[in-house]
Amino acid sequence: MKGFLIVWGMAAVLLFSVQGHAQPLPKDIAGARDHPAVGRYEGSVIAFSKLRDYDEMRFPIRRMVGRTMNAENALDVKGRSTRYLYRGPVGRSSLEVVRNYEQRLQGQGFETLFFCRTSECGGQDLWWAMTDQLKGTGLPPNWENQTYLAARLKRAEGDIIVAILSVEQGQEVRSMIDVVETRGMETDKIKVIDAAALKTSLDTHGRAALYGITFEFDKADIRAESKPQLDEIVAFLKANAQVSIVVAGHTDAKGAFDYNVDLSRRRAQSVVRALTSAGIAASRLTPFGAGMASPVATNDSDDGRALNRRVEIVKR
Repeated sequence: MKGFLIVWGMAAVLLFSVQGHAQPLPKDIAGARDHPAVGRYEGSVIAFSKLRDYDEMRFPIRRMVGRTMNAENALDVKGRSTRYLYRGPVGRSSLEVVRNYEQRLQGQGFETLFFCRTSECGGQDLWWAMTDQLKGTGLPPNWENQTYLAARLKRAEGDIIVAILSVEQGQEVRSMIDVVETRGMETDKIKVIDAAALKTSLDTHGRAALYGITFEFDKADIRAESKPQLDEIVAFLKANAQVSIVVAGHTDAKGAFDYNVDLSRRRAQSVVRALTSAGIAASRLTPFGAGMASPVATNDSDDGRALNRRVEIVKR
């Protein structure tokens, strides 16, 4: 009996020892590299990395109250964007990890725009606002143990913005890091569909997808470069006075469903207003917001989402 107790006790100690130590971290995902402006905390590995040559994002610079980011609580950023998820280190706190990143960034000339912990950040509202901008990152929803930093480096060739959101998952820290090198989007990549091509598309398919009408980020304001495509729609409608159309706004799948439906509706209404101001009767135009409900490509890639963000005109 005594021998049994000794053996059982040794087994219990061994079991406790195994459970008390975190599993070793995996290696970096294939092809992943640290961003030279940020680096990595010692003992961490890259579990997710996604580079987008151009994107438009928002980063909180105030405590979040609700999940909506706007000009009052967030910074609009446009440019070359990279998102990382780092797993590790083990046995540290999210505060220690982010403070080390802050120290490194300040040493390179970055200014801190916003630093917060847990409820100071807005709790789950900040976590949702950040993670909702790109699905599938894998950051755990542990906003009770989160630390956040937004920092900016001003440069003549374009600022660099860094946003770091770290949480604690058991003994492991996980950090989602966004780096955006601000610059203008390459333009003149989409050809305008002229009035004759619009007629052919509507006669053949009953619809025409337009990528020459663009809007300000997260708004219904039509950008100035959309005028050539709007002019061609006007020319088509004036040459085909018997035709009425539905102006349908479409979004990608980023963001909440109801929000995207409303945004696409407001954008369709903006196009209708532009056409009526050019002399087209409002009775011939019906605005409609489809949101993300009618994709033409996958929403799992940047190229696919770009195709899904569009205005269509449908023959009524």
